Amino acid sequence: MDQEIFTLEIIGIATTYFDNIENLNGREKLYGNVGLTYKITDKLKIAGYLRKDQSFGTSEVKIPQIIENSALQTGIKATYAASDFMKKEHNYEVLATYADRFFSDKLSFELNGGGNIRKDQFYSFGSSTRDGLVVPDLFTFSNSKTAAIPSNARLAKEVRSLFLRGSLGFNSWAYLDFSARNDWSSALPKDNNSYLYPSVGGSIIFTEFIKNTNILNYGKIRASWAQVGSDLGSLSTTA
Repeated sequence: MDQEIFTLEIIGIATTYFDNIENLNGREKLYGNVGLTYKITDKLKIAGYLRKDQSFGTSEVKIPQIIENSALQTGIKATYAASDFMKKEHNYEVLATYADRFFSDKLSFELNGGGNIRKDQFYSFGSSTRDGLVVPDLFTFSNSKTAAIPSNARLAKEVRSLFLRGSLGFNSWAYLDFSARNDWSSALPKDNNSYLYPSVGGSIIFTEFIKNTNILNYGKIRASWAQVGSDLGSLSTTA
């Protein structure tokens, strides 16, 4: 029983000291989209979209002198650290859609095609005191015993895309779908920054042929093939 009490006391002391550390984080987010669709005919329409996703964040860490002086000292110094970041993503997209039916509505056809430009940006700045604080619990960078060294990072990336997607349907039981997309990424070398990823698939609703049975109400067989492409992360500069 004595051993259990001793263990609980040690945990209590550690928790009391480290509760003095302040770790403050803040974040704001702004996002939204605007779209406009124009119907050229009953079968053809064109749409444009603008989408934005933006985040701001701040962080502050304050380690007071009591941690540095405590009996549980493990090399932790009184410290002040702060950082902030900003992240942006913008998407600009144009999409055209055509849909029609032929041969007494037995054959359906739909085709979508368009382009997209995505721009990513990231910026961060931060700094931290080193080797403790000259004046106890004065949390400023200039109060660092050894000069604080700031750091920052900038990341940027732009991807331009063209895409096409289509679907053929026959008599509401057989379907053929296909798509293709090509991206050009600023994260890749200029002479080799393009990558294509196509796909094709087909499906058959076989229960259309066994309607007079009560065994199965709906059943579909589907097969598809796709090739996936990707690029690298954002280009970055750090200091």
